[in-house]
Amino acid sequence: QRLAPLRVALLADERPFAFRPPDAVLPVGIDVDMLLLTLARLGLPAPTWQRLDAAELPAALQRGEIDLVLGLSESVGWAAALRFIGPIL
Repeated sequence: QRLAPLRVALLADERPFAFRPPDAVLPVGIDVDMLLLTLARLGLPAPTWQRLDAAELPAALQRGEIDLVLGLSESVGWAAALRFIGPIL
């Protein structure tokens, strides 16, 4: 059985980790590269991408619309609701 792609939210322009250049369809950056390489190594499909504002995040999480968030800092105050990983560098 084939797994559905991860639904990834991109919240902020966190260069060089995760950002979407103005002329690009897909985000780029170190975190994006690591995610894509990990998914490929595991034989999983490429993710789908959503761009959200931080204000939209709680409702999207509650509705189960996203699986992973890039571009969110622990200092934002989400530690009680989300599991953070890092630092990677």
